[in-house]
Amino acid sequence: MAKFKASRGRKGKPAAPAQGAIPCVIILLLGALLVALLLYFALRSYG
Repeated sequence: MAKFKASRGRKGKPAAPAQGAIPCVIILLLGALLVALLLYFALRSYG
């Protein structure tokens, strides 16, 4: 029967966020803010 060795994590540079992660987060935050403002003005004009 085959013997299995425990897999070890690769040693190297620590995991850094991808280069495109920061613009993606900014776009997501701006989108959430836009939706919040849209709902705010829609509900404000309704009442």
